[in-house]
Amino acid sequence: MVWLAQMELESYVLRVVLGEVPADFESEALKAQAVVARTFALKLEDSGRHGGAVCTQSSCCQAYRTEEIYLQKGGTEEKLAKVCAAVEATRGQVLTYGGKLINATYFSCSGGSTEDAV
Repeated sequence: MVWLAQMELESYVLRVVLGEVPADFESEALKAQAVVARTFALKLEDSGRHGGAVCTQSSCCQAYRTEEIYLQKGGTEEKLAKVCAAVEATRGQVLTYGGKLINATYFSCSGGSTEDAV
């Protein structure tokens, strides 16, 4: 069964940041992740994938963790507030080049090697 829901972009970005990086990262790293996640989500939306939407499957779009699941898995209200503040501090900020959204790809681990993004 497929569930479709519409949500505000900033709520989605918060949940992506909760899913992508530890909440105990420094505030500036959380802000950077929020900007990258927002850019990536909007770029995916523009790509036409999923009919112009993004999903909550990390193997397809981006990692995603609700606030409730974050807290159930041992997260704290204090760290959740820190992530919320980072997302709010960067509200609406995206990365562009030549007036267009960049392809903001990133990965959490390289296994010791990387390859040219080209």
